[in-house]
Parts: sequence; structure tokens; C-alpha cells
Amino acid sequence: MRIKKANAVLGTLLITGGAVLLYLIADEDKGSLYGNPEAQKEELKNLESKLNHLENDLALNANIVSDLKSAVKGILDTNHRPEDPQAQNLLSDGNLSSNKSIAHVNHVDGLFAQSPPSTCDLQMEKVYDRLKFDNLDGGVWKQ
Repeated sequence: MRIKKANAVLGTLLITGGAVLLYLIADEDKGSLYGNPEAQKEELKNLESKLNHLENDLALNANIVSDLKSAVKGILDTNHRPEDPQAQNLLSDGNLSSNKSIAHVNHVDGLFAQSPPSTCDLQMEKVYDRLKFDNLDGGVWKQ
């Protein structure tokens, strides 16, 4: 008797679930993008604004790159010619090579590198002596 009731309940649930599944599949959604011209227009406006934003960013990026190129050319023009004849030949061709062995260092950077390091009057041994390490009751965080 129990098996018959279980089979009846299971069969009823399967039929009901199948009916709900068929309803959901066959139901035509009126609010979707494909059937609603207003939603299509709104989506097109949104995509157009995103495209305009990307175009503006691309133009800004192109301006920044051209500014960087002109700045690099200006720096290369103002730098003095190197004393190395091989490096002189590389730069006199007019083509910029990617030889990483030629480095130009600003005079101010060299002076900074040659200056002695600043002194510190803080000694860590004295800091440990000065600080109180009380073992207070930490409540929840008690170890």
C-alpha cells in the first residue's frame, strides 16, 4: 500500500513539474529586448554612449602618446653626444636603436647618489627599553 501511495505522489509531482516546465518554455516574454522597440532604442543609446566614451578615451590616449613622443625627442635632442664612437655612430644614423648599454644619467641624480646617507638617532635597543610591555587582560583577545 505504501508503494502505491509513493508512486502516485511521485507521478503527480512529475506531471505537475512537466506542466510548469512546458509553461515556462512556451511563455512569451513581452518585456524582452527582442519584442520591445522601446527597449531596443534604449539599448542602442546605451551602446552608442559607451562607444563615444571609448572613442574619446582613444583620442586622449593618442594625444598623450604624441606628447610623450615629442618629450622623448626633446630630451634626446638636448642630451649631449656620447664620447663613445660606437654610440656616436648609433645616434648619428638618425635611427633610434634599442641598445640598452647606453645610459644617460642626470647630473643631479649623480650628486644625490654620491651624498652620504642621512643619519638616524633612533636605536631599536633603546626603543624596547623605553616602551612598556604591560600584559593587560585582553578580554576576547586574551592569549
